[in-house]
Amino acid sequence: MSVEPLPPNVLDTLRARHAARRATAAEEEVEVTAVDDQTGEVILGSITPRIFTPPLVDLTPDTSYGYALIEFAQWIGWPLDPWQEWLAIHMGELRPDGTPRFRFCLVLVARQNGKTIFCQILTLFWMLVEAHPLIIGTSTARDTAKSSWRAVIEFAQNNESIMRRFGRPRETIGEEEFVARACPRGCEI
Repeated sequence: MSVEPLPPNVLDTLRARHAARRATAAEEEVEVTAVDDQTGEVILGSITPRIFTPPLVDLTPDTSYGYALIEFAQWIGWPLDPWQEWLAIHMGELRPDGTPRFRFCLVLVARQNGKTIFCQILTLFWMLVEAHPLIIGTSTARDTAKSSWRAVIEFAQNNESIMRRFGRPRETIGEEEFVARACPRGCEI
């Protein structure tokens, strides 16, 4: 994947924008349209799921970190699909105190539609933009969780925009870690 490197201060800019969005009101609406890459035709269907928890407030960049996640995904060269953008915005709903509304999120999507990639982008976002000190990935099988962990590391190490922001991964039995250098608290997965 060929991606132009981000200027050194882009993550700081994104963090500042993200914080400013939480602090100030904005009246932005998002319109999402799925388009076939080859033909340019609009894809029919619904991005909105049949069943979901309705938001408590209108979702804007002030009330959802999903907008910052969408922007981050574009900057690292991994733009989200329309359903992933909807998920990011709704899953990222914030309470009035700025904390996420949802601690757990159940997403049921058919195979091979980008669930794992979404989680990988979310992991990098949490490490580099929101600077969460610890991110834990689980699965019913250790190999599955580890393969997703390795995919995040591989993407980060091969992406010129963010590769310098990470230390070398440690991979000893049962003590795997990948630490973000840019994180003030030493963020790790």
